[in-house]
Amino acid sequence: MTQKESKAQLHGMDAALARTPFFYGWAVVAIVFITMGIGVNVRTSFSLLFPAILNEFGWDRATTAAAFSIGFALAAILAPIVGKLIE
Repeated sequence: MTQKESKAQLHGMDAALARTPFFYGWAVVAIVFITMGIGVNVRTSFSLLFPAILNEFGWDRATTAAAFSIGFALAAILAPIVGKLIE
């Protein structure tokens, strides 16, 4: 069976993916790369926003840092559980 014949037998989304000029997996890699980059930057922007949070809520530094630390630790603890649930 030639490549032209095998593409002719595809239907729906498979046929659309077969017509793309690049491997579809690279599109997935690019989307994940951008998503992870945004997610990491949002998570670590706390240090940039720390003075503004202190001024806005009037909390002391220890309370504000504790809230961030507890959230970060909770996310780390729940990550494997959420991963299993997503599968």
